Amino acid sequence: MTVNPDVAAQLTGRRILVTNDDGIDADGLGLLERVARKYSDDVWVIAPATHQSARSRGISLRTPLRVVDLGDKRAAVTGTPVDTFMVALAHFFRDHRPDIVLSGVNHGGNTGADIGYSGTCGIVMEAAMHGIRGIAFSQHIADGVMDWTVADAHIDQVFEKVMQVSVPDNIPLSVNFPIRLKDGNDSLMVVPQGFRLEKVGLSQDQDEEGPFYMFGHTRDDRPGNPVSDVAAVVGGRISVTPLRFKCDHTDFLESVGTQLDLIERMNED
Repeated sequence: MTVNPDVAAQLTGRRILVTNDDGIDADGLGLLERVARKYSDDVWVIAPATHQSARSRGISLRTPLRVVDLGDKRAAVTGTPVDTFMVALAHFFRDHRPDIVLSGVNHGGNTGADIGYSGTCGIVMEAAMHGIRGIAFSQHIADGVMDWTVADAHIDQVFEKVMQVSVPDNIPLSVNFPIRLKDGNDSLMVVPQGFRLEKVGLSQDQDEEGPFYMFGHTRDDRPGNPVSDVAAVVGGRISVTPLRFKCDHTDFLESVGTQLDLIERMNED
């Protein structure tokens, strides 16, 4: 088992938390665990007890959160992905927090607007708030069929590359593997968050209880902008996007402030 000496120097003796939003039994979790164990003897695998996709940074208020200790630094938590991370900090890491959080590999891509919905990305953004470095990994799906080929073949070298990027611990990274690599090119594209021309939509159906709605899982992935995570992955490239959890739009602070001042003066007149 070969390891990158620079990454090994970074991670020797470091504590790594491997988690996800697909649940403790998800296939993608094993890919990340494999990579983590190449570099550290202190790897913890703690994930939601059940599938928790699209939970973003949601937490469970007024709901008891229970820990299912599976032994050998492995556990499940009966809550959302961020519940799981927070409970792990309180229950397992009270005296020694993780040095890095690896989230995924998600069953499906997290590009464009999906980042806002994603529990996979929500975990690393929550980790960033605690000053812990986080990297989210996601594998896009082809026509509703899961194929781990690209992630399985390239996650080791991608992990090594992104670990050598120097960013503050409060800047998480999101990595997305395409369905197929264009011309076998496994080089990374560092791109901003984009958007799709088609938004997540509802479909209507009916059963014995009457009509109901469900969010669809298949859609048109055409990118709305040419230089973006969406465009990169659709084009067969591995994308890397730095994330942030700030929500304020600083470009409009002055404009909104000026307009509110004008409104106040108008009311005074």
